[in-house]
Amino acid sequence: MAQDEKQDLKTFAEETLLKSNEEVSSDKEIIEKLKGIVIIIKETSKVEVKSEDTRPLIRIPLYLIGKFVGFKILGIFDNSSASLNELSENLNLPVKALSRPIGILLGDNIERTNNEGYRIRAYKILDFLNSLDIKGNESNGQIPNVGIRKKSSRKEKPTTNNKFLLNKDGLIDLSKFLEISESDLRKIIFFREDEPSVTDSRIIQGKDNQEKQLNACLVYLLAYKFGYNLINVPASILRSKLEKLNVPSLVNLSSNLHKFTEFILHEAGPRGSQKNFYIITPSGEEAIKHKIRATIIKNG
Repeated sequence: MAQDEKQDLKTFAEETLLKSNEEVSSDKEIIEKLKGIVIIIKETSKVEVKSEDTRPLIRIPLYLIGKFVGFKILGIFDNSSASLNELSENLNLPVKALSRPIGILLGDNIERTNNEGYRIRAYKILDFLNSLDIKGNESNGQIPNVGIRKKSSRKEKPTTNNKFLLNKDGLIDLSKFLEISESDLRKIIFFREDEPSVTDSRIIQGKDNQEKQLNACLVYLLAYKFGYNLINVPASILRSKLEKLNVPSLVNLSSNLHKFTEFILHEAGPRGSQKNFYIITPSGEEAIKHKIRATIIKNG
């Protein structure tokens, strides 16, 4: 086979078969599944979620899927992302009410964009829509499994003693998010195979005990999320970690953290239950990111 023929064949194969994850989707099936629950108004090019399910965990992905279709298939949007303000306005939800569901959805069904917006992961659309049995969910009150990250490299693996499986790819993602090197990251947090440990106490320093508690919790929530694929961190684990850091006055930990709902969300369950956990919000991630970077820069 001549060199030109080989090149033509390679080009044809690349165009036909070689696609990124973001390109792999069944557009026709997506459109069929959206019928009756998402529409785009022709005159205003506005996405409207018509599902009777009012939960943000459902409505946010549906809205972003509408943006995806409007961008990729209809060509009526410049991009497929939406800002917090856009989501708030079009879903009739206050911005603060979006923090928790977005925190849960991030990393699996949606991702943050460079312009501080959010978009649906194209290859996750059908997974989400297939899990969304509208009638079943409305009748039994169950939330589809939309907030659990399922990539094999990021599988959560809890054991009976609250240990988790280290995700080395997550450490790369974390260093990129923090905009620091992996070596600098490992200088401040030691990642064991089953749990993280803060080794530089300067990153949790604050003007009072309340701020120290907040900083310490944010660091660990971030470390567990990226390093061990654990979004909902049991309160017992956080308390144990703060005890090892000698953070004082932990008797008031829960009430103190309740003052910072823009950074940390608390889901309460029975006393001692692992359903009693904390979740870091996007605002919390940004806050501790600045704290970590400022500490590293200050101390070289």
